[in-house]
Amino acid sequence: MENLTILKDLAVVLLVSGLAAFVFHTLHQPKVVGYVIAGLIIGPHTPPFAFISDEATIRTLANLGIVFLMFSLGLEFNLRRILRVGLPAIVTAVLDVTVMVWLGYKLGRWLGWSPVESLFLGGIVCDSSTTVLARMLQELGRAKEKYATLLVGITIVEDLLAVVLVALLNGVAVTGTLGSNGVGVQLGLMAVFLITIVVGGLLTLPKLVNYVGRSRSEELIVVVILGICFGVSLAAARLKLSVALGAVLVGAILSEAKDRERLTALVEPFRHLFGAVFFVSIGLMLNPAVAVQHWIPILAVTVLVMVGKFVNGTVGSLSMGSDPATAVRTGAGLAQICEFAFIIAALGVTTGATRDVVYSVGVTVAVITTLLSPFFMRGMDRVSDGLLVTGVGKRWLAWSDLYGQWITRLWSRPVAGPVRLAVRRSFVVIGVNLAILAALFVAGGVVGSQYPGLAARLSVPRTVFTTCLWLACVLAGLPLYIATIRKVDALAMVFAEISIPIGITGTWAGPLRLFLSRILLLVGCAGVWLFTVILSSTLMPPVRVLAILVPLILVLAWWMWWKLVRIYARAQSSLISMLGEHGPGAGETQGGSGNTSSGTAPGLFNMEFKPVVIPEGGWVVGRSMKNMQLRRRTGATVVGIERSGQQMANPDPAIPFEAGDQVFVVGDSDQVAAAHAMFRRGRDDRTPAEAKP
Repeated sequence: MENLTILKDLAVVLLVSGLAAFVFHTLHQPKVVGYVIAGLIIGPHTPPFAFISDEATIRTLANLGIVFLMFSLGLEFNLRRILRVGLPAIVTAVLDVTVMVWLGYKLGRWLGWSPVESLFLGGIVCDSSTTVLARMLQELGRAKEKYATLLVGITIVEDLLAVVLVALLNGVAVTGTLGSNGVGVQLGLMAVFLITIVVGGLLTLPKLVNYVGRSRSEELIVVVILGICFGVSLAAARLKLSVALGAVLVGAILSEAKDRERLTALVEPFRHLFGAVFFVSIGLMLNPAVAVQHWIPILAVTVLVMVGKFVNGTVGSLSMGSDPATAVRTGAGLAQICEFAFIIAALGVTTGATRDVVYSVGVTVAVITTLLSPFFMRGMDRVSDGLLVTGVGKRWLAWSDLYGQWITRLWSRPVAGPVRLAVRRSFVVIGVNLAILAALFVAGGVVGSQYPGLAARLSVPRTVFTTCLWLACVLAGLPLYIATIRKVDALAMVFAEISIPIGITGTWAGPLRLFLSRILLLVGCAGVWLFTVILSSTLMPPVRVLAILVPLILVLAWWMWWKLVRIYARAQSSLISMLGEHGPGAGETQGGSGNTSSGTAPGLFNMEFKPVVIPEGGWVVGRSMKNMQLRRRTGATVVGIERSGQQMANPDPAIPFEAGDQVFVVGDSDQVAAAHAMFRRGRDDRTPAEAKP
């Protein structure tokens, strides 16, 4: 009978939601609102009686809806698409989400709600729906207009920020507090989880999907991919994050696979089915009596969403150089909330973090703003068109045009020189490496915490068990440790040159630079060791054991140094190719030496900065960079020359080199090595291409 009850409840949900979807589709309204109203009609709070016997089962199925909705959203994200939305969309989205979370929190406190409930209200009102917006733009015939691209880009970034916010709110709901310690731990866990899943997933999942796709078996593809999706979602839930975060990450990673469109088509039916169940379950929990009783908070939050998001979108667009008409239309398009409002409202009430009133207010406001949004957009179109024909509007348009031109010129300027770019990228690489190492030790700590349950099966003492885990984490992270030390070494050389400029003369300058760079390298290595000690404090072996293991690990690292470097290089190359990140000139064919990699610009993960001294009798003496075709043959860039104590920064390519010049070269490891070999080569060792005048 229990199975029949489930079948009956599911049949009612799908039949009523299907009818509601048909009606709202006919009325050119979002079907999501129809699903919520369908849930309200068959729910326990609507007389004469409830159509659903087992709400708990429906809510369990609704959780599957969250997973499929977020997974499909991730497939639509596409990491390259996120990178292409542009700075105006990113700045406007961050401004809107930040301000709305703050305003929602303040309004909640003014209404007398608790701090946690107020924070949930801020999350409910912060995100504009991409789905609702896309549907409105299509129905209004504006999907191909200039501002539509900006609007969709803003909502994509807001959806991404909302996913992060859901994970944080889930942690707040679990701890029941807004304390900085709890939030800090949650942020740290989320950062480690994000980096681990993104980096590991980009290296493996697209290749796995492409490999499985060769089987031509749709069943195999669906089972494997959904298994991975549920597994990552479960890992996120176990870390007290959100299943939504895990699902959207897997979707975003798989958006890089060649079979993305095929995978999207296979998952689409699951999203429609369980997504409908999820939104119906939202309506099941909605109590009309509570909504009517609290009409003042509903009105206040509705005004906050419509006015606040309109102002944020307009101001953000204007600040990024948009014309007034585009800015007003952008603000009008953002003045609605939908899917994530439902998700965050449901999260609060199901975890017990918020009362039913917060849920009812949030869901009701989402329905109201979704229904009002098309009319609001049409009205703002007329307002913007009428405003621009007035005297004030014309002056506003003139000033905004000047400001927009200034913003465009500002963006077109070079961001930084090669050295500054190399330093910044080196810090990024070090940060990514340390985050992955942190993930390794966190995973080891989680395994180590299971020892009490494994004690009966294991015949080894706890100390031996944790020592083996610590050693496994260190050995697994050896390529990351070596790559980090190499980056620290390069940064130490750069900082030594900055501290003691090339223009300083004297026989003491060179040795002092070398001494300073070695000191900085030692400090960096000490910092990495301290980082390891802190992370692995629960697994750290006894001091006597460390005294044996550490020298052995150092010897192993020295012996396998270049092999580990190649392992890291292959991993980073796969990651860069997955992200589609190529520097200027990537893919250009090379001449001369035939070095296929030397023509690409220095990549994100392997930028190096090293000096080389031109020897007496070198073939480059008397030649210039232009004459040598240095850039074309090696891909490296000369950023400075020290000659007789005089400094030449960014030297003219036509300046000839002299014996004894110290040349500062920037590029990746292969490019720098090729340039150094060229500078050190004698006249008798020239290649045929170099022997040409």
